[in-house]
Amino acid sequence: MFCEEGGISFGAFALFLMGHVAVLYKPAAFFYLGERVHLGIGALCLIFVITQMLLAFQLTPSGVGTLDGGLIGTFALMGMSTAKDAASCMAFLLCLRLWDAVLIGAGALLATRVGTTILSGKPAPSGDEEAPADPPPARRA
Repeated sequence: MFCEEGGISFGAFALFLMGHVAVLYKPAAFFYLGERVHLGIGALCLIFVITQMLLAFQLTPSGVGTLDGGLIGTFALMGMSTAKDAASCMAFLLCLRLWDAVLIGAGALLATRVGTTILSGKPAPSGDEEAPADPPPARRA
């Protein structure tokens, strides 16, 4: 793919990396803006790796309970083991779940729009088409 598409591949890879950086720094932004708790790069990496591992080995549908318990345990390992810390972790997980619902809803809406276009048999407008020519003048009888 890189040999044929070159520059586009760099852009796609950069967007892919930016997505992972956003996932890495999401807990830092949440906890700093909410409670002024500074999480260092080590803590962020630990949260990132544990989250990815827990999501990869889902034991329940949608990882319900697995991710929650695992992240609470991760925060306890980092020394954040009070009830207030557990509540903050649960608030973070709730925000993650709400954001997931927004993304899934947007994806379902877009998929529905594309699906109805495909099923209706009408080609999607590309914007590159020329305007239709004027109809020929009517003939007098």
